[in-house]
Amino acid sequence: MLSPLKELFCKISKTNSDAQKVDLIKSTLQKSDDQNRKWITFFLYGNRLKRVVSSKDIVESFTNISDMPFWLFEESYASIGDLAETVSLLKGDPIGSLDLSLSEFVDNYLLNMKSVSREEKIAKITFLLNHTEAEDSFLALKLLMGNLKIKIGDNILVKAISGFLDVEENLVLERLVNFDPFSEVSFEEIFNEVKDKAIPYPFFLASNLDRDIDVSNFQFEWKMDGIRAQLIKCGKEVRIWSRNMIPITHKFPDVVDSFKEISSNFILDGEILVECEAGHSFELLQRRLSRKVISREVLENRATFLAFDILEVDGKDIRGKELSERRAILESLIPAKFLLEKLSISSIEDMKRLRRSCKGSIEGLMIKKLDSPYLSGRVRGHWWKYKRDFCTVDAVLVYAHLGYGKDRSLFLEYTFGLRKGKEIVPFTSIYSGLDSEEDTKDLDEWVRDNTVERFGPTRRVRLERVFEIAFENIRKSRRRKSGIVVKSPKILREIYNKSVEDIDDVDKVIKLMKQYC
Repeated sequence: MLSPLKELFCKISKTNSDAQKVDLIKSTLQKSDDQNRKWITFFLYGNRLKRVVSSKDIVESFTNISDMPFWLFEESYASIGDLAETVSLLKGDPIGSLDLSLSEFVDNYLLNMKSVSREEKIAKITFLLNHTEAEDSFLALKLLMGNLKIKIGDNILVKAISGFLDVEENLVLERLVNFDPFSEVSFEEIFNEVKDKAIPYPFFLASNLDRDIDVSNFQFEWKMDGIRAQLIKCGKEVRIWSRNMIPITHKFPDVVDSFKEISSNFILDGEILVECEAGHSFELLQRRLSRKVISREVLENRATFLAFDILEVDGKDIRGKELSERRAILESLIPAKFLLEKLSISSIEDMKRLRRSCKGSIEGLMIKKLDSPYLSGRVRGHWWKYKRDFCTVDAVLVYAHLGYGKDRSLFLEYTFGLRKGKEIVPFTSIYSGLDSEEDTKDLDEWVRDNTVERFGPTRRVRLERVFEIAFENIRKSRRRKSGIVVKSPKILREIYNKSVEDIDDVDKVIKLMKQYC
């Protein structure tokens, strides 16, 4: 059932080795027919088909085949935290067998379910549960609910397909972005078509500064709170790609217009910012990214692309040149208003002073070796980021949520609250982050013993545990009850000598926002 996805899913979940995962995917692709290759690739890349059944449908189907008291099922679900897993574990042994490949399951269940009545859906799910083993049921239900997640990095899938077909990784990335499993073109042809000239290169990523440096060997820039992107100009055509290799050209017509008339063809690396009265606004940038249609109202706040590197000129890859050479080429081709300025720093004291002065949309400093080539991924020793200090507040634990995958038996995701008037309002959630495994288990036991209310895998707890929470930046949010959202929150420590009466309020965070933002 569900071959070859089931075999791959079981094997991948048992290894932490990226190389082994690449080999497993390559082997699965080699053994699969063309249509199964397409669906395997579609789901491994994190794509999903729309949900075709409801949780209510699945629960009713389970009650059709099980004599288990419903209260016991509910208790089990609350403990396990995942409906597909709960049903697949509790349904009992199958009374028959059902042998469908992944592509056959998609045709007979995922696509067919859209046009049938609820009674027919429940009958099909009941038959499925009665004729499949636990692992098959789990995967089938996840697919039906549209929430199957197979945790592999995109780079692993890219390397596997690249190795299987012997094609460039960049080409694989570009094809995956718009991958269509319904395409009449064969799997091999999808990835073997003529290389598009407007494909981005893998991004070069910086590491946190963790060593002393000689400032004379480095170039310094502001680290902006925008989104990283590559801008590709080929003739009059301009394309923009985000760091996670998603085409976002249609979100920034104003940026496209700015670069259309510049001569030469090139690929730039840079930062996209959206202007506002105070300078730049990440909230406005996020709003633009979330819109399917970019209206005139959205375009009133103009977006800007500030380039800090150039990777290709007139079809020639120049990533191997030193940064100082690439910067000179960049400055000769691109108007200064579209460049991220270089900073003049002559000492460590200057560097630290500038870091302390960072506020608003400036998160810190970028520090790049003058002789560094443009590499792929996070390669330490060439590019560094030196961010401003974290802000901190004291907050109380409000909710705990069960973890995922291998950690699904522990409460590992925590929601913290601040005071707002007479209320305690949630202001951020953090996945794990405690100092030790012992601390994690202790808090898990405390959550179970001090639960006030249950919501499936989530528990509301007594307002007793106070923690110091650090974060990089603060922004207003109209969607949150607290009125704020913080960036990159993390747990610094638990504060044992404070109670809920001593926690900070939202007003303090707003004052921090005015001070740092």
